[in-house]
Amino acid sequence: MLGAILGVTFICWGSARSFCNYHPFEVHAPRKQPLSVVTQRPKHTAFEFSHRVMAQEFSVALELSEGQAAEYVQQARARCEADAAQCASERAGKTRIISIADLISQTPQDAKARVTHRIGDETRVFDVGLRREGKSWKVVTYEPAG
Repeated sequence: MLGAILGVTFICWGSARSFCNYHPFEVHAPRKQPLSVVTQRPKHTAFEFSHRVMAQEFSVALELSEGQAAEYVQQARARCEADAAQCASERAGKTRIISIADLISQTPQDAKARVTHRIGDETRVFDVGLRREGKSWKVVTYEPAG
């Protein structure tokens, strides 16, 4: 009798544990963060800026930049506007961009980061210079890593 109760208890416990802990594979889209939140840390700012440039979302990239980086974005936007067909085909080919940002150095007012992008089999690496403005960070330099 005790064995039967133990067996039933073990079966109920095992099935409850397996069914309660089963989570089908789910992919959630990342939450949309306002730029005021994204720019509070230099690594996040560098990642967001560089990823937006790669995805050709120039309006957001311009909000995150100034100086040489803003000029780079404006030149990229002008190239896209001059040859819209090629820009659209490039954008269609970049449906999956994997970006990784690493903070290289940081002082209270300046920071340097390196952002690596993987688009298919191609890897691009950029050095990003940032400057603090109040509570947020702005990208001031953006160039391919050499």
